[in-house]
Amino acid sequence: MVAALALVAYQHVVAVVSSKITNEDDTLLWVIARDWGRLRFHQPNLYGQLYGTTVEGIPVEILRRLGLPLATATPLVLGLLALSGWFALALAAGRRGHPLLGVAALATPTVVGAYHAVLVTSVWETPATRLAAMLGTALLVALPRRTWCITVALVLMGLSVAIDASALLLIVPVVGWYVQVAARRQIVPAALVAASAPIAWIVGTRAFYAAHRDYNIHGGTSLALHGRLLSRSFGHLGRFFGLFAPELVRRWAIAWIIPVAVLVALVTLLVSTRQARYAVPAVLALVAVLAALGTGNGAIHGGKFLPAGRILLVLPATLWFLAFLVAESGLLATSRLRRTPFGTASAGLALVLVVATLSLAVQVVASRSRVESFRLVGNTSAAGLSGYSFSTVRSTTRRCSQVRQ
Repeated sequence: MVAALALVAYQHVVAVVSSKITNEDDTLLWVIARDWGRLRFHQPNLYGQLYGTTVEGIPVEILRRLGLPLATATPLVLGLLALSGWFALALAAGRRGHPLLGVAALATPTVVGAYHAVLVTSVWETPATRLAAMLGTALLVALPRRTWCITVALVLMGLSVAIDASALLLIVPVVGWYVQVAARRQIVPAALVAASAPIAWIVGTRAFYAAHRDYNIHGGTSLALHGRLLSRSFGHLGRFFGLFAPELVRRWAIAWIIPVAVLVALVTLLVSTRQARYAVPAVLALVAVLAALGTGNGAIHGGKFLPAGRILLVLPATLWFLAFLVAESGLLATSRLRRTPFGTASAGLALVLVVATLSLAVQVVASRSRVESFRLVGNTSAAGLSGYSFSTVRSTTRRCSQVRQ
């Protein structure tokens, strides 16, 4: 049922987005999709950038050849990529004997709400790398003792970090946990084999841009930490965490404080166990979030439709992983809450279902207004980013047709 709710929510958003808005990054993905169809490979990363990949263009091109308009295929692919990681985490939780965590994983895309859903289905924010990080996490959680799973998981994680460093927000705590619970005789050989993939990517891309300097149009944003940027970010936390505020309370002025409170609560619980396998990943997750706030990427805020919170897009998966560690620690099973009616699995499941259903109802109503606000903000250049805006699908496709002619 929860899976159906997540699919319905995203399908509704896709239908609204594909009929209303698009932006220049989407049109770039359309070009990339056609290039894949012609087997023309111009650049390993997003055209003109040093991060991301072009693999998202493959399913877009397949759908285009099946007769689906590019304006519809793009949000559909982006939405499915965003959902797939949550389905993988749900399966992993079920295999580890945590069905409530599995339900929570499926409910997360619905609970987070329309703002987040519209952003990830209308703005091309390297969803393939986030999916790779989440799949790697799911493999280590579900099958932590199988060598081939460890190798595949480390390859996926290594590539995701090499392509988009924001994946570290999830991968650092996951690896910090796994190296403490797995046998060293399994980790070392798997890590040595898996390291070849990200190393090859880094070396290959550096060689490519050394030979094709003009392909890096926008340059790269520094990942170096700056204390001044960190202190400035603390004064604008809503720009980072507002993207993840639950739909049911999004109208609250400080709704962004909820994901922050969840992060702090989970870290506190895990540190209170006084066990390194739980405390270390929690501290690493907190440090990773703070590091993200203090980087050059975190300083880029383009308004509601291009928020600074994009650097934290993998944060919900990180929170889920910390919740998994809380479940593994057995902390809640020995707490007073566990001995009350509110601490039973059935009560937790009922609560998740109620929240997900109410969130879906609000999201269906809110997504259309979110899409409209994106279009208006983009067209008026309120973000202050020259040349980047949202516009109607009709006007964009008309301009693309004129360019092709």
